[in-house]
Amino acid sequence: MNREQSSNHSPVILYIGSSLPCRSETFVYREIFALRNKDWKVFTASVHEPEYQLGDMRLENLANESIRIYSQGISRLLLHFSHEVIRRPTRVLKTLLYSTKLALGKNSLSLPQRFKLFFQTIAAISISEKVSRLGITHIHSHMAHVPTSIALILGEHLQIPFSFTGHAADLFRDRTLLEEKLCRASFCACIGQWHREYYRSFVNLEDERLPIVRCGVDTAIFKPKNATNSPHSKLKIIAVGRLVPKKGFDCLISALNLLTIDNIEWECIIIGEGIERQKLERLISKSKHANRIHLIGKKSNDEVRKMIQGSEIFVLPCCIDDTGDQDGIPVVLMEAMACELPVISTTLPSISELIENETNGILISPGNPQELAQTLEKLISSVSTRKKLGKAARQRIVEEFSLSLNVERLQNAFLHSFNTTMREAPMDKNKRKLLIISPCRNEAKYMEETIQSVLSQTLIPTQWIIVDDGSTDETASILDRYAKQYNFIQVVQRANRGERSVGPGVVETFYAGLEGVDISKFNYLCKLDLDLKLPKEYFEILIKRMEGDPRIGTCSGKPYFYATNGKLHSEKCGDEMSVGMTKLYRTECFQEIGGFVREVMWDGIDCHRCRMLGWIACSWDEPELRFVHLRPIGASQKGILTGRMRHGFGQYFMGTGLGYIVASSLYRMTQPPYIIGGLCILFGYLKSMFGKVPRYNDPEFRNFLRRYHRMCLTKGKRLAIEVINKEQSLVRNKVVKNGKY
Repeated sequence: MNREQSSNHSPVILYIGSSLPCRSETFVYREIFALRNKDWKVFTASVHEPEYQLGDMRLENLANESIRIYSQGISRLLLHFSHEVIRRPTRVLKTLLYSTKLALGKNSLSLPQRFKLFFQTIAAISISEKVSRLGITHIHSHMAHVPTSIALILGEHLQIPFSFTGHAADLFRDRTLLEEKLCRASFCACIGQWHREYYRSFVNLEDERLPIVRCGVDTAIFKPKNATNSPHSKLKIIAVGRLVPKKGFDCLISALNLLTIDNIEWECIIIGEGIERQKLERLISKSKHANRIHLIGKKSNDEVRKMIQGSEIFVLPCCIDDTGDQDGIPVVLMEAMACELPVISTTLPSISELIENETNGILISPGNPQELAQTLEKLISSVSTRKKLGKAARQRIVEEFSLSLNVERLQNAFLHSFNTTMREAPMDKNKRKLLIISPCRNEAKYMEETIQSVLSQTLIPTQWIIVDDGSTDETASILDRYAKQYNFIQVVQRANRGERSVGPGVVETFYAGLEGVDISKFNYLCKLDLDLKLPKEYFEILIKRMEGDPRIGTCSGKPYFYATNGKLHSEKCGDEMSVGMTKLYRTECFQEIGGFVREVMWDGIDCHRCRMLGWIACSWDEPELRFVHLRPIGASQKGILTGRMRHGFGQYFMGTGLGYIVASSLYRMTQPPYIIGGLCILFGYLKSMFGKVPRYNDPEFRNFLRRYHRMCLTKGKRLAIEVINKEQSLVRNKVVKNGKY
């Protein structure tokens, strides 16, 4: 299932981190970049000052663009908080009361933590105006302590959902209000099954609200070293992590001191910085292998990756420290496994979920230098064991811990939360009056499925006018039956005028239904064909999205059809159009664009006119909005090749330039029906051009269309739409300002 969404068609997400970016939290910014690569809109906020000079320009840019929370400075923080008090005093008061209730409630907060929560509330409110301007619809935080406390309060203040991912110290040593956060979050992403059960010890939530989303590793980057690399003389043992007690590096150094292997040269590299550095340096200085153990400090992520790939054994002997802090599933362990290194770690519950002992790694007891030394000697001495464990380790990462798999899981969780929010959002019945006009001719074979799917909608139309354009089958009798049963269904009969043309004929039939109707009494208007099967929440979801974005003038879901193998296939309609068989319009927009043109390409011209006037036209490909086109493709109007030629004429009529239609035809030659389909489009265009067929006579529209087409050729269609929509927002603002909408 393709869950990729364009930036207009998915939640707009704010990621909150302690420091974003942060050298030791690669998993956070990898998620962000992966979502952005799938065209999701993701913004970032950093509680503390972001880290710079991480060896990657993308991270420098991320640091620069992150919204500062604490690090904006106390004076700016209080200034922005004051602005929000003036802007929305009632909302601020409600948020402060909610925070006070949390601070004074029956929980395990210490007195300093209660004061800290009050400051976090002020900080969250201080960034709310900026977050609102970005159009954020969902907040996600990494680390369940301070970032999630701010996400909780910010979500409460802005009345938008939040979610979070917990890891290690934030769940143990620094745990704060975890039960409240679990109850209020739309979901909590669990980096492992152990974490899921840990959360359930606080609140018994269903799997849907505790989805498994691992901290993913990009297996295309973290991969085995190239066999052509020149071999090094010493076997390299590598360990990576912050120099803190829970990493167990003191145990590693003690174990290295116990090694007795003399026939193999080895060395150990420890990468990282932290509060234990001096202690570890003293241990190294006392070791008989001091000249083989190197504490080399911090390195960039790229340097770490290369050093892992150039090593033979990876060790991370994690333990539970004196404060109760422990690791979750260390990402660096996964990175080493992805590079086909044999790994040694400990039997902590979360790590045991990653490593199966003696299958894809080796697990030892925490804090046991003797056992670690024996395991190291075993791996140092056996190339075959290292290779066997390394290959199994990479397979484990590819199958369960890859970045692509877990970003897809995260997308699904975001989309589920987004769609649930849309369904649960209150809808003002006085503002959702829906008029449907359905032109039809000889639809007896399919129409009952369409009618039943509309009758099953969670949002029933206020009025449904079905126009029978001279059908010669059982269409009229079927319509008569339904009109007698349902008083909101009205049937208009037209005389049989012979064969109906696809463009003008359909639009004329549509207007026959609209004749005499005051559409200003309706908020929404839909042109709906009678050979479709709609999902039950189709109209409700679309209208709520239009309510959420007042610039959306027309929208739709996506059509699918049953192929000969019985499987559903997409009809491959672009995201920048509402599809012709089910066009849902805001009535103001429909009136402003002048309705439909009575010619072929009417369903393209309307969307371009929408954009020209500052509206947005779009469609979404999501399970809740996918509908079935019951009529087989090519079954109407003489088949698919005639349709392609008709498309070429339509492009000519609309005003498309010759250069764009040549490029478009060449592209269509690569799609079924191969070659001939694209040639038919070009033939239809050239035949119209040389025949001097009249064109759509609107010079302003033609100039707008050709500028858009030039952008498509130079920037690509997706970016062209983003640029056009952004530019035309100024047009919409002028219309609104002048009181025309």
